[in-house]
Amino acid sequence: MASKYNLHAVPMGRVNANRNASNLTADARARARNRSHVATSKMRAKLSAVQVIQGDDSSWLHVIGDKIVARFASVGEAVAAL
Repeated sequence: MASKYNLHAVPMGRVNANRNASNLTADARARARNRSHVATSKMRAKLSAVQVIQGDDSSWLHVIGDKIVARFASVGEAVAAL
């Protein structure tokens, strides 16, 4: 029996480069880099305040200050959520 393939679920043809990317000005690229840097810095600042500790019931917790903000079953899940 021949295999059937769903032709609508797979990409068809060649992948083309984004031809509109060269239309951006140097100023627009600089603003985009700056937005990305600011967002990354804010995220790192938030994550630096998070502590991963083990609770009394053997669960792993994300703690900021004195507040528990998340609870995980394993340390791997807790670290991956950072």
